[in-house]
Amino acid sequence: MVFETATPMLELAEHVFAKPPFSASGGGPITHVDDGQAVLKLGMDHHHHHHRQQGGGDALTPGPSSQRTHIFTRAETATKLAPVIPADAVGKNALMAEGDVIGRGRDAEILDAGPGLVLRKLLKPRPSGQEAEVMRWVVNHGYPAPRVVEETEEGMVMQRVDGPTMLDRLSARDVRRNMRTLAELHAQLHALPVLPGLPTPYGDGPALLHGDLHPGNVILSEDGPVVIDWTNACAGPAGADLATAWLLIACAGLPETRTRRTLQQVGRRMALAALLSAAKPLGELDLAQPQLAAVLTQRQHDPNMSPEELARMARVVRRAGRVEMQRR
Repeated sequence: MVFETATPMLELAEHVFAKPPFSASGGGPITHVDDGQAVLKLGMDHHHHHHRQQGGGDALTPGPSSQRTHIFTRAETATKLAPVIPADAVGKNALMAEGDVIGRGRDAEILDAGPGLVLRKLLKPRPSGQEAEVMRWVVNHGYPAPRVVEETEEGMVMQRVDGPTMLDRLSARDVRRNMRTLAELHAQLHALPVLPGLPTPYGDGPALLHGDLHPGNVILSEDGPVVIDWTNACAGPAGADLATAWLLIACAGLPETRTRRTLQQVGRRMALAALLSAAKPLGELDLAQPQLAAVLTQRQHDPNMSPEELARMARVVRRAGRVEMQRR
């Protein structure tokens, strides 16, 4: 499958990227990708809690391209998202033992906590009550997130959800479908009522925000996408969530070598263009552009962001502002 770049949203993505990608041989801009199986890794792994609950067997893949995100009812949340217990979680003939580490992120590790459950154990103690409250709130309103079972001194015990993250499934053939799903998850979250008492780091606004809703924080389970890592949940203007995903997809975690960076930039352009295209008819794109600067300000206080990444984000924000001015 060939993805041409002559679409309005990809043109916008090219304008706001910190640097347009060039071919590894230096021959000019790359305008398409011929290998439909090529995996478009975005290199964002170290910026999120990479704690997908992994199962055994073949990797799960999303449904057909016509499939839309399904938001579960309260009853379905307790049944369709029932924990998937793998028969061979560590290999063909091995079983996960309770207490085994099945995932690790920047400030937490995920341990098997018995049938259908995991424990997210914090590496550095911090209050997790608000995060658990938000997760319970969204699940009770039919949004796909892991069910919280209990909070302990060690961390949070929650429902185990098996499958790859959306970041693991950004192949050329899947990118449009998955970015459409991501845009729908944004819009559906922002339509929920806001949990009272949440912080407002982006200023006042009417929406419940995830704060880090990018492809690495969506698990593609057998029964549909499930959103994880609610650490940064807050309230505010709805566009801040999409603006965050925009900047992270464009700028976070680029590799050092020029060749690998070039290949990643191709994937990033395609993913970002697909996300912006899907977000526009949902009304999310127009809300996101004015929030790019506010998101950059917040990310400047994030110890996980490097100076180079922040500089790239600043260039993206400036270029997006110039594109918006030209369109007016």
